[in-house]
Amino acid sequence: MVSLEEKFTEALTAACVTAQEQYGCPMAAMLRSIQKYGGVPTAREYLRKNRLSDGFDLLQKQGKLKLSMEALVVAPAYGALFTDKEVNACFEALCGAGYF
Repeated sequence: MVSLEEKFTEALTAACVTAQEQYGCPMAAMLRSIQKYGGVPTAREYLRKNRLSDGFDLLQKQGKLKLSMEALVVAPAYGALFTDKEVNACFEALCGAGYF
């Protein structure tokens, strides 16, 4: 059975590949981190450093923030993987970018 953390990793990897291939977002560094550490540790490291995910600005300009790490972190399906502080940081970034 696939764990919730594995599902998040799969979803984040798929989103990064789509963002890179279809929208020209540079996602190589994030994809390397996901492959090496996993999706949840990668997301937590970005959040710990107060960094937006790779391609966030470009995805915003193209109206495709649903492909961002932040959108996955706030998704109800993955809420149990992150702290309230982590989810709130992503929610604030997405609100500031006009996602909601």
